[in-house]
Formats: sequence, C-alpha cells, structure tokens
Amino acid sequence: MRRAAIFATIALAACRFDPSALGPGGGSDAGPGGGSDAAHDARAIDARMIDAGPTPLTLVQMGSTVASPWGNSSSQIAVMLAAPTQAGSVIALYATYEHSFTQGGQQVDSVTDDKGNTYAVVDSLHDGGNGQDSATAYAMNVAAGTRTITANLHDSACCRIIIAHEIAGASTTAPLDGHKANQDGNPGTNTGAVKTGSMTTSADGDYIFAATSDASNASGQSIAAAGGATLRVVATGGNPTVSEDQLQTTKGPIESAFTFSHNGAALSMQMAFKR
Repeated sequence: MRRAAIFATIALAACRFDPSALGPGGGSDAGPGGGSDAAHDARAIDARMIDAGPTPLTLVQMGSTVASPWGNSSSQIAVMLAAPTQAGSVIALYATYEHSFTQGGQQVDSVTDDKGNTYAVVDSLHDGGNGQDSATAYAMNVAAGTRTITANLHDSACCRIIIAHEIAGASTTAPLDGHKANQDGNPGTNTGAVKTGSMTTSADGDYIFAATSDASNASGQSIAAAGGATLRVVATGGNPTVSEDQLQTTKGPIESAFTFSHNGAALSMQMAFKR
C-alpha cells in the first residue's frame, strides 16, 4: 500500500499546541444547569495521515472539558472544538462523571450538539467503589460546522470530563467496527497494564480511539499511552483522564492499553472506526 503524509494546520483559538506533548487547557463549561466554570481544552492539531488508502482516516482535531469547580454538579458536560468540523466526519466521545448510587450507576441519556447530529451511546462503565462512571459515544457523517457537543446525564453529577476526537475519512453509513470497555480497580503500574479489553475488527486500516480515567484520582498520577498508540488529550484538574489513538493496519483482535504511574482504578474504553 502506498503511504503519504498529509499535514493540514488547523487554527487554534486561545490555545497553543505543542506536537511533542499535550498539556492541560483552560476555559468554561458550556453545559447549562450547573452554573460552574470549567477548565476547557480545545485543540486543533497538525492533522496526521493515519493511512494512505483510497479514503484515508485522519485525526482532524480534538478537545476536552474538565468541570471546574470539580465538585460542582450539573446534568451536562460540553466541549467546544477549536474549529468547525468538516462535513462527513465521525466524532468520537469519552465522558466520565460521578456515579449515581440511587440509579445503580450514572448514565449518559443522550448526546447533542449545535448542528443537530445524531449520536449513539456505545458503552457504559460503573465504579461504585470509587464513585465514578464513564461512557463512550459517537456521531457519523456530521454536518459541517459542528463546534459544541454536550453529554446529557441522567442525574446531576459532579466530577465531569468529556473528550472528543474528530475523525475524517470514515464510512458515512456504518463506521463503527468494534468497541470494548473494562473497569479495573487494581491494574498496577506495569507498562500497558491498564487495558480496555479486546475487540475484533472486520476491516483493515481502522482508526482506534481509546480513553481511560483514574476513578480513584491517585495522588501524583500520570498516564501514558501503550501498545504503539499515540497519546492525545491529557485532561487535568480532576481525575487524570487521557485519550490515545492508533491505526490497526490489519483487521482482527485488538486491545488498547495505557500505563499508570501509580496504581489506581481504571475506566478504560475503546472504539474502532472503519473506512
């Protein structure tokens, strides 16, 4: 397969991107109902050619929001992307938030945005011991110009984080090619010990989106990508939470992994998107 490198620089608003390291950002929580400010991180990047096939999969931009004050509650958490989306992209989301003990686990009821795109909630994880839950969701074939994406929770909750990746080149009719989620209360600190669990994809060249959060908020925690993936968003100011991505050249089983610097409680999830 012929490979080519394509670089497209996307303008950043109030944020400086260092391609060698992704750091925290600051801004405001776009979700109504909580009335709280938020640390907001919306970064556009030098778009990286993931695979030079007939319809290449490209990471266009990413963003995140950490609710601030961390302990303030709301039934929503929103992220504003640094630039309007391209028409036809996939938006992949990971959110984490306070556990609901009355519901036996918090859930994302829906995801909405400013262009009326349709989102599917894919997986949910519950960690009642540490009082934190997580979910993944995505939208396909999004309208051009999408900027603000909101996860709507079943109950009001504190401790909210949302991460978004925009991916170009995926199928506009059925892009999801696998997903998996794994809650691990004692993963340890070995390289790649934090795992999402394995999924099996059906197409070559899938874009693998993965994220994890330390529900225990271990002191001094830092999280690294593992298994050949590239670290993307690093959300700080609450529970340490990151995203990573990679290209799976050949279809089949794949398990995303991370490394914790301190033992914690991982809420790890992955989704695969095909061309």
